[in-house]
Amino acid sequence: MNKPVPPKMYTLDELADAARVTRRSVYRWIVAGKLPAAVKVSQKWLVPEDTVNAILAGRVGVGEPVGSVVQSSNSTRTNSRPPAKKSRKR
Repeated sequence: MNKPVPPKMYTLDELADAARVTRRSVYRWIVAGKLPAAVKVSQKWLVPEDTVNAILAGRVGVGEPVGSVVQSSNSTRTNSRPPAKKSRKR
């Protein structure tokens, strides 16, 4: 009988490199509850491959369940943000 193969898990460093953010940013996502799929094994945080792929593909934003979709004015995508405010010079 075949045993199910566990999903590939990524470390914080691997996710940070792939997402082009710092390791600290990924850790902050976890602490803030924005990366609920992350699990702590021994002293390492691990994130499932499907969650990493969804974040990198832009299908899901940090803190949204995998598969959630938000409608934006330009296209269907996830976690669309409003435009950044311009700072006024004084």
